[in-house]
Amino acid sequence: MYWGKRKKTKNEDSDDETDDGSVLVKNNHIYFRGDTTEKTMMEITMAIDTFNSDSRPYSEIILHIQSWGGYVHCALGAAAAIAESKIPVTCLVEGMAASAATILTVAGAKRKIRSTGFMLVHEVRTVLGGKKSVIDDDYKNLQVLEKRITDFFVERTKMPRDKFSKMMRRELMYTPEDCLKLNMVHEIIGKKRKRR
Repeated sequence: MYWGKRKKTKNEDSDDETDDGSVLVKNNHIYFRGDTTEKTMMEITMAIDTFNSDSRPYSEIILHIQSWGGYVHCALGAAAAIAESKIPVTCLVEGMAASAATILTVAGAKRKIRSTGFMLVHEVRTVLGGKKSVIDDDYKNLQVLEKRITDFFVERTKMPRDKFSKMMRRELMYTPEDCLKLNMVHEIIGKKRKRR
């Protein structure tokens, strides 16, 4: 199941191409750019595991996020590593955390967004085909997955379930101020000061 952009097939003329992305580690910072794929989420999970087993542990890990989303199951796996890390992980939205990347963001012990950043939440996307019985099963699986995503957001943000469910039915970008009000983040970084 995919939450965000998906790879286009040979027969599609779509601009929705997957960006394999990159994960770079420097000091106690993890820089993530691109889609939430098996590769990128494994790299984030491995970096967190390495920090947690280091003999000279940092007091904080900072995960910088710039992503339009991707594979939701991969993001849920990495989000568990973020949430369960012995060293608190601060998630910092650099420009965009959309779709499955929002799962990573709300997993953080601390959640921040730059004043120029955005977050985007929407319902799960998939392409179904085949026998009716398989499509029926896929639909049930989508319902289970949507419930898991909703439970995760409600638990992490304390947002009312019905409010988050309504957000998922839309395709809206949320400003840093919106994200702060919705408790998707705890702090806005680089907010301009008012002139005197």
